[in-house]
Amino acid sequence: MVVRECAEDSAFLLNLTTENGGIVLGGVAGTIDIEATPTQTSNLTAGDGVYEIELYVGSDVIGFAKGNVKIYQEIIR
Repeated sequence: MVVRECAEDSAFLLNLTTENGGIVLGGVAGTIDIEATPTQTSNLTAGDGVYEIELYVGSDVIGFAKGNVKIYQEIIR
């Protein structure tokens, strides 16, 4: 899963994968859990962005989901 300010940006705001623990696949249950740690989100600033999730099955890349994301400034301190 990659989050960018806009689709044309080469830099990403957030990159979550199974390798870095940001995505956990649920096997036969078919679930996809997405979790970003405080370290991964510490440099995010409030604003709008876009995300896309791709699944890799062997050598095939499958576009799974994409859309808009809103990043809010922390409210509870």
